[in-house]
Amino acid sequence: MWDLHTLPTGAYFCDSEGWIRQANPEALRIWGLQESQLHSRRFCPAQKRLGPDGKELSIDQTPPARAVRLGKPVRNARILITRADSRLWWVHSDASPVFDQGRLTGALVLMRGTPARRDPAPWILSRMEEGYVGLDSRQRIVVANSTFLRWSKLPRRKLHGSLWHEVWEKVSHSFQLQTRTYPEPWGQSIYISRPSQETWEIENALYAAAHEIRTPLTALKLTLDGALRLATSDPLQKILSRGEKNLQAAQNILSQVVDVARLRLGRETLKTSPVELKDLLENVVERLQPLLSHAGCEVQIQASAGLIGQWDPGRIEQVLSNLLVNACRYGGPGLVQLKAEADSKKEFVLITLQDSGSRPSSPPSEHFPEGLGIGLFIVRRILEAHSGKFSLEVQNGQPGLAKIELPLSPQTPLKRAAKTEA
Repeated sequence: MWDLHTLPTGAYFCDSEGWIRQANPEALRIWGLQESQLHSRRFCPAQKRLGPDGKELSIDQTPPARAVRLGKPVRNARILITRADSRLWWVHSDASPVFDQGRLTGALVLMRGTPARRDPAPWILSRMEEGYVGLDSRQRIVVANSTFLRWSKLPRRKLHGSLWHEVWEKVSHSFQLQTRTYPEPWGQSIYISRPSQETWEIENALYAAAHEIRTPLTALKLTLDGALRLATSDPLQKILSRGEKNLQAAQNILSQVVDVARLRLGRETLKTSPVELKDLLENVVERLQPLLSHAGCEVQIQASAGLIGQWDPGRIEQVLSNLLVNACRYGGPGLVQLKAEADSKKEFVLITLQDSGSRPSSPPSEHFPEGLGIGLFIVRRILEAHSGKFSLEVQNGQPGLAKIELPLSPQTPLKRAAKTEA
């Protein structure tokens, strides 16, 4: 391993899977991070990344990821990052693949960073292929780019100052649109994309197939129930009981697949109402108590009374259930701490869930960056629909920490699709 601390520029090394193994103080300064915050980060730990064309870059499109994938250097890459403190910085980097006796072991990145001294919004907006809308704290539109204006067919003067949910209700019925929402210090940024026809057809096919599979699974369950009642020998009853449990597990997975498809296709609206958070937390823990006891997990709740948010209670309960199940399944037996507190301005609530400590040996997957399956993918989608944020910090042998940030006030309704469910 190199001594990167002596280099005057930012420098860091990530392994062939993208996990950052070493970074010098200048790299940490550019990212706005502490060294302790680097675990479970891959390739580029910035909150958001934009390329020269104004399009958001995924982790796998960053210079070190490209260097690892291609096996050759990536030179003079220029991107705009959003740091941990929400400040915008320009970063110029060179990424080189590293080989050890012919085997690719990772990438070494040298970079220079400077704060964005002028507002980069015009540069970004003029080059974005995605639609973009900026909202103030009252959910009113303050800026929209030409792509969204073209899709909506609304004049800029009519959009400015309009309530976002009123505009969205009109536009989303005319186009197959999907949104990603990010909280900002001044309000919210909303990125709007139109999936390709092929993607839309695949997701519709997935949704239809999941519905069709439910029918034979239900018939199979009825058959097993009947066979279990007629079984006379203990060995046969045990075999049938095991089959019934496996069938129930398959039905649960199928229900989650349907949830993903519905959220991806926008075939949902949030049914919001005032929710007392402490009551909701206690109800979820009480409902899951048999599972928690079987796993040897004890949940300790710390939440103030009077934390009331305008949310979809069923969806938020689903989020908390998925996180508690993952904490017990992957964190091992022991104490699970569930805490909730509002920020100083009473605008957001921060919910944290920390498990007991043992972690799965495999790193997070590329499809589900948080790493523990489809349940956490659904968590992210539900929280995005509530204009919230989700993060999960995991490391082998250490307690896992899940963080949820939810606005307390009413937010944008979940996107709707142009096509309605049959």
